[in-house]
Amino acid sequence: MTILDTRTGAGPLEMFQASVNGLELGTGVSFIFSSSDEDGSGPYLHLHHYDEIFVIRGGRARFVLGEQVVIGEAGMILVAPAETPHRFEVIGPERYVATHVHVTATISTVWLDGPQAVHGGKA
Repeated sequence: MTILDTRTGAGPLEMFQASVNGLELGTGVSFIFSSSDEDGSGPYLHLHHYDEIFVIRGGRARFVLGEQVVIGEAGMILVAPAETPHRFEVIGPERYVATHVHVTATISTVWLDGPQAVHGGKA
């Protein structure tokens, strides 16, 4: 049995993000634990070659999932299907707290925007 303790984290004004590849746990599912109360914070537009599931446990965020825009709130579960460009932005002042489930043993991201974006086949 593997136990992962995620009870420690950010103070009230900090952003906390940690990721765990399923390979480290001996499973085919990976996780990103995200928590922020910084309005507008979130990742650049990106995609994965596998599904990503957002389990929102607190706060709100504006998600762009392909052509859809959705306000995700505590208690909601959103799914970004494989190959779907997506991003989110925290809507403060409430703290956004979520577990992002990556249906893969190793997290891999194709950045479509921002400093790590792939342009013309080059990173």
